[in-house]
Amino acid sequence: VSTLASVKTLLVGAVVGAGISWPIKMAANIELLAAQISVFTGSIESARRSILELQNFSAIAAQPLETLVTQMRLLTTRGIGVDAAVRDLKALAVMAAGSQEEFEQLTKAFADVKSANRLYGDEMRQFKNTAFNPFVEIAKRTGETLDELKARMEAGGISFGEVEAALLASVSAGGLFHGMLEKISNTLIGQVHIAFTQFKQAILPLSELLLQP
Repeated sequence: VSTLASVKTLLVGAVVGAGISWPIKMAANIELLAAQISVFTGSIESARRSILELQNFSAIAAQPLETLVTQMRLLTTRGIGVDAAVRDLKALAVMAAGSQEEFEQLTKAFADVKSANRLYGDEMRQFKNTAFNPFVEIAKRTGETLDELKARMEAGGISFGEVEAALLASVSAGGLFHGMLEKISNTLIGQVHIAFTQFKQAILPLSELLLQP
């Protein structure tokens, strides 16, 4: 029996043992999250679509949905549009490789770059203890040395757009983190997240029905 099938069996048993309240809480939580980000998306429906997209992604990225939504709110409050926030968030989660702590640290540093609209020493120091070094990808594109990039950063010459482009390049073909999602999904924790997400998706229609007055 595969790991994925075994985890699904355990999940079914857990939910049956917990009674009917668990799926109701799950649906209610999704509606609450949708309400929280609807300010940025413009409507509950579009917010719900974003959350369901993140829910699908949470399985293969091995990150809790609530964490993804919280970090998405951080990016949007710093002025990043919803679609771009979801895209950037996915790239940051890929880099974190299943570590929630590193994911939150990466997102905080990235959001701070957006706030300043430039990469400065403080943000670079935040990235230092993570997997992402913006200089590496920027140097690939520009041909600059690390010393030259440091001097340009200190002069305020590295924009948020350059950092964002470096982020996306890192997870694209030829980037250091390309293929990381597949590696995560093949780990035990990745299999557990996949099974849990698939199970939640299967019972979500029932959960929503139970919420109806």
